[in-house]
Amino acid sequence: MTSKRITQMKVACILLSPQKALPIDFQIIPFAEACLRFSPQIAIREPNTVFIEIGKCSLLYSERSFLARVQVLLRRFGVDAKIAIAGDLPSSLALARYGVQGGLDALPLDALEYLSDPFGTDPLGRKSVVKMIEALKRLGIETLRQFKTISPSQIPSRFGGLGLYCRQQMEGTVCFPWPYWRPPEKFLERIDLLPSEFCSELEPLLFKAKQMLDRLFSRLRGRMLRAERIRFSLELEKYSTIKNPLREWTFELICPQSSTGGFIPILRERLNWDLGRTPIESYIIAMSCHILSTTPAQSLQRSLLNTRENFEYEEAIGSLFNQLEEYLGKDCVFWARVTEERFPEKSWVKAKQKNEPQADLNGRYPKRPTRVFKTPIPITVIQDRIIFRRRSFKSVHWSRVERLSLDWIDDVPARNYYRVDLEGGRSLWIFSEAPGHYYFAHGYFE
Repeated sequence: MTSKRITQMKVACILLSPQKALPIDFQIIPFAEACLRFSPQIAIREPNTVFIEIGKCSLLYSERSFLARVQVLLRRFGVDAKIAIAGDLPSSLALARYGVQGGLDALPLDALEYLSDPFGTDPLGRKSVVKMIEALKRLGIETLRQFKTISPSQIPSRFGGLGLYCRQQMEGTVCFPWPYWRPPEKFLERIDLLPSEFCSELEPLLFKAKQMLDRLFSRLRGRMLRAERIRFSLELEKYSTIKNPLREWTFELICPQSSTGGFIPILRERLNWDLGRTPIESYIIAMSCHILSTTPAQSLQRSLLNTRENFEYEEAIGSLFNQLEEYLGKDCVFWARVTEERFPEKSWVKAKQKNEPQADLNGRYPKRPTRVFKTPIPITVIQDRIIFRRRSFKSVHWSRVERLSLDWIDDVPARNYYRVDLEGGRSLWIFSEAPGHYYFAHGYFE
């Protein structure tokens, strides 16, 4: 009777920096969080191993595509890695640890340590495995292929249940339980700088910040989130002449961002303005970025109707709006929601978010001017002359009256609106509260 493999998993093991030391500021949890873009089923082994179950995502990407995208993510975090794909957690770890091609049979006998306990959580079990490996080597067994030549019925009497478990693990007839891992809720990245890395100008400072922001936004993309409020901080050397050794800037983005390329221009605009007025007075010993609030980013899932071009266009437009807000002021750029109010100055309100429901006004009002004044401007009408902002214009044609009024309970006089064509091709939008009374200009047509 032949045994059947219990699990149909396909596990990718990413073993970080196996040949050289990890960067000082590297942490495995943020990297694992960024890997959530590939699969929601992730496990970690401290300090440098990430397991990703990619079998259920085979319709979204191939193994080749997965490996290429992982390499991009590794470069973003500044680390190297060995990657192996197998049908279970222990096998993928053993293959990645030894970097041997050809499957488990080609691995040395020492790989039994990873097949028995891939997370190293059982010290007593590890001692038992080491003793079993030493006993097998004394018998002349050096590889897992030779270990498989031992009859399964003879293993328990010589090496106990642990030896039989390792044999069954090699054949795929047992399934190692997938451990639960929950990513942290705090999005914070920090970089410590040496005195030799002193950034006296804006561009070198942004270059160092980009490395930190790449990691931070990769974590957001893995969680399908976008940044809504961001705090950027610079820690300065604490000299006696420095009044404020901590410089902080908080960004409340009108369009949430999920990429470094969209946020860097906003950061450059704010720092260029603020550091121009108050320059940095000492060495920067550290910089950090903390995402204070996030919003879901459903549009990151690309489909037939949401291609990469649409996604990049939306990111670019959002970044442009945020830059305009930095340049013009917070109250000058906002989302507007159309209301049912009839008077133009009350026909819209500031929206709390981008896609709030709009009032359906199609076909209910004539064409409106492209520019509407916040406050109507008094004008003087004398026969066919209109005096507007101390200048006299000749009117060519007055349109039919359009009467706008509020509800009777508001006790506000109705307005009679006219489109007045001026000599030279321009047109004003004018109203009066009663025929023959004072006139006001409320906008103009371009």
